[in-house]
Amino acid sequence: MLKSKMVSGVALGLVLLASCKKEVPENTNVSNESNKGYCLFINPIDSLSYKTEAAITKTSIWIPGQTIKIKFLDGTSFQQEKVKLYSSEWLKYANLKFQWVATTEIADIKISFDATKGSWSHLGTRCTWTSQTSASMNYDLITPTTSESLIKRGVLHEFGHALGLIHEHQSPASTISWNKQAVYDAHKSSPNYSKADIDQNFFYPASASNYSEFDKYSVMIYEIPSAWTTDGFFTTANSELSTMDKKYIAINYPFPGVPWSTIFFGASDVGVGANGTVWTLGNVPEPGGAGFGIYKSVNGGAFNKVYGAAVKVDVDPSGIPWVINSNGTIYRGNEKGQFYYVDGNAKDIGIGSNGSVYMVGTVGASGYGVYKWGGVSWIKLTGATTAFNGSSSIPADVLTPSVVRISVDNRGIPWVVDVNGNVFYSTRGGGEWYPIKGALATDIGCGPDGSVYITTRTATNGGYTIMKLHNNQTWISYSGAAVNVDVGPNGVPYVINDRGSLYKYLIN
Repeated sequence: MLKSKMVSGVALGLVLLASCKKEVPENTNVSNESNKGYCLFINPIDSLSYKTEAAITKTSIWIPGQTIKIKFLDGTSFQQEKVKLYSSEWLKYANLKFQWVATTEIADIKISFDATKGSWSHLGTRCTWTSQTSASMNYDLITPTTSESLIKRGVLHEFGHALGLIHEHQSPASTISWNKQAVYDAHKSSPNYSKADIDQNFFYPASASNYSEFDKYSVMIYEIPSAWTTDGFFTTANSELSTMDKKYIAINYPFPGVPWSTIFFGASDVGVGANGTVWTLGNVPEPGGAGFGIYKSVNGGAFNKVYGAAVKVDVDPSGIPWVINSNGTIYRGNEKGQFYYVDGNAKDIGIGSNGSVYMVGTVGASGYGVYKWGGVSWIKLTGATTAFNGSSSIPADVLTPSVVRISVDNRGIPWVVDVNGNVFYSTRGGGEWYPIKGALATDIGCGPDGSVYITTRTATNGGYTIMKLHNNQTWISYSGAAVNVDVGPNGVPYVINDRGSLYKYLIN
């Protein structure tokens, strides 16, 4: 949800589960007070500025459980106490701690109250990039004459940015049809908004973010009047964390020991579509020897068995399953649970939330090659079965793995586990495979929000330990144990333990 240095403060860019707030009457004009509350990106010429990205940044979130040190560079006691009061709301749902330190001490987040510089914050851990005498967050409207709702909204919004969230309306899941000229015209008299500022804060979509469904009630969204869109869409000013805000921040900063909810007994594999449809395979062989029974659940409902048998399953963005039977034969399903033959043979299959389909082939001495579905046939990724790629243009520590497990992220990039348990991802058609070090895996799952989970090779009661990739560099442990993993909307993992119990991570 972010890759830009600073984000403006009144809109909270979380993409989460749909909020249960009631619709309000159509909004055609943004109030003067709300308009004042918009946060601003840092000037694009600043050396720390980047193109905006939405939802939650994958590379700038803090470590769950971390204590974040915060200090004020200036401000009155009134201003400082308001920030302390409302920022703590996030800590009810995020496994983080705030430690307020003196101005002279070393801090991660540095706060100023310069009334001439608007409201903004650096994104996530990028707050640490500024010097100890330079602000990483600023407020311009915390005064005794400002309404309490605007103060609260501003603090929640800027601290949302500081936790890694950007503007909700810039989420890749957003389908807002902007009337761009109307937005330009509405801000033409504002000294703080150039055309470039407006483009950056309103229109640039995210490209390297974690996100789920669009949430018009998020505290990270701007107040948008219907005149700014071509289809009458509008949003109102939000000064409370939405249901999605709370759930999504909880999944990205999980508390230890959060329970799992059992949703099926007797499972051997699971696939979850970007729309939330869950398909699972049983663990009792079906007559004929083709594999295990196939079951479907829609909208959290009961699992219903459909005709057929398989040993591996994954699900496309619309909830359509692809399965592999015990002979390696590939089938694609439909909404009615009917399956149709697809040419090729596979050991595993993975589908990204953008619809990209990859499979692990059946040819190989130990591990196997990786192939991408081209719509008619499978295209082999280069070098996927060799141990090393000798090209001088590729870093020496970049391996090309012999693959046994595969999943696909929200950008259509394959992530694989090789025969030795190493995790790799490929960004250039398989010619270059980049290792993610720090843990060995038995299975891997990628979510439509950009998250990546593995089951490790560390045995524990119930299977193996479960980990989530943090900042694309390190692995963070989750509670529980499993032998299979996939990821649903909002980054919610689904796992199967060694007893065949299918669990969903409980964040309600």
